[in-house]
Order: sequence, then C-alpha cells, then structure tokens
Amino acid sequence: MIILCYMKCKFCNNIVEEGRQGLSFTSCLECAMRGRGQQPKYKGTVVYGHKTGGEVQVMSPESFAQYRRYNPYTRYSGRGSGVHAMMKTTASR
Repeated sequence: MIILCYMKCKFCNNIVEEGRQGLSFTSCLECAMRGRGQQPKYKGTVVYGHKTGGEVQVMSPESFAQYRRYNPYTRYSGRGSGVHAMMKTTASR
C-alpha cells in the first residue's frame, strides 16, 4: 500500500503534483507556469560609449521599460538612436 502525502501549493492551495513534490517544489504547475513567486528577470542593453566597442548595461525590468520608451528601435529597424524621437516630442511643444 502506497501512502501519498498531499502537499498544497503555497500560492493557490491546490494540490502540488506528485512529480513536483518529488523534486521538492512547493508550487503547483499552474502557478509555476504563471510565474508566481519568481524573481523578476533582469534585462540588458548594449551601450556604445565609443564607436569601437560597447558594454552591456544590466537593468531592472522597470528601468528597461523606461529605456525602451526613449529607444524603441532595435538593430533590425535601422534606427538605433532614440534622439530623433526625443527631438520630435520637444519640437512639437
């Protein structure tokens, strides 16, 4: 006779799946897939202080979102600088 110990998820109180219990997880699969209880993932961008090389600037997700507001272009768009976007909003005032 096998006796199963039912552990409840610490976020939603559903039963944690048997396989996850065996790996010492404390959340159910649904909460894990939704990202509950996880640390925010840091983001980064390459900043070119000089034309010969850049450095990676690591930032929080909130700072990255703010950065993307002023620099919405990627390497595939052909416009890497957000200066023109800032100049456009300043000129229209």
